[in-house]
Amino acid sequence: MLIGLWFVIRQLRAERPLLDVRLFANRTVSGALAVFLLAAAALGGIYSLFTQYLQQVQGLSPLEAGFAILPAAAVLIVVSTLSPVFARRFRPGNVIAIGLLTQVIGYILFTQLDPGTGLALVIGSFVLTYPGVAPAMALTTDLVVGSVPPEKAGGASGLATTANDLGISLGIAVIGSIGIATYRSQITQLLPGGLPADATAAASRSIDGALTAAAELPGALGGQLVTAAQQAFTSGLNTAAIVSAVIAAIAALIAATRLRHIRPTGEAQQAADESITS
Repeated sequence: MLIGLWFVIRQLRAERPLLDVRLFANRTVSGALAVFLLAAAALGGIYSLFTQYLQQVQGLSPLEAGFAILPAAAVLIVVSTLSPVFARRFRPGNVIAIGLLTQVIGYILFTQLDPGTGLALVIGSFVLTYPGVAPAMALTTDLVVGSVPPEKAGGASGLATTANDLGISLGIAVIGSIGIATYRSQITQLLPGGLPADATAAASRSIDGALTAAAELPGALGGQLVTAAQQAFTSGLNTAAIVSAVIAAIAALIAATRLRHIRPTGEAQQAADESITS
């Protein structure tokens, strides 16, 4: 905290600051960056757990897991392309908020997944969740850069990129840790009796350790350990999804309130054109 305070004071005094912290006083900048950071955090944590779920619970190979994600990626591209079009007719804050609320629905579906869920429903849940961040991705940088003087546009653009990267990192660290903590809490209650001490220790650390240990155990006991590990990991994913849903809902609320003053970009362009012609 002291280092952060020292950094802020130094940037305020610097003639050419590395980070112009005064930009955060602009409500468009602070609001858009907060939305972007929260949306990225919510998705980052779930994404890291979801890819493991596909491989270690659904039993897909890395290549098959990649193909399973492709439909959501395709929809993300479409929504990213259409978001600026919608922002010309509707307030950008509302467009972003609707995307995030769609994510909330997707996260709620994630809370219902279990080891026996069909792959079609799993992919469908991700198709609903992943593209929900697209409006924030497509519109945030333009909102931030467009709300500051031209000479500060470069710094503002860098802030948007940093918010995205920081959000993803925080999501993986915090939400991912919540998922793993839930796994470790659940696995101790689900482990079958008669496990060797080394297998118990490996399973308690991670699902990777559990599956590796299960492969070295007799058939029935190994199968019970796999079932327990997959159920515990899915419980971790369910819990992480609840956290992500709350974060995405907060981000949607911020987008709808803090960015409501921003008019549709089509109206702003029309007003600029009329002022030029007049």
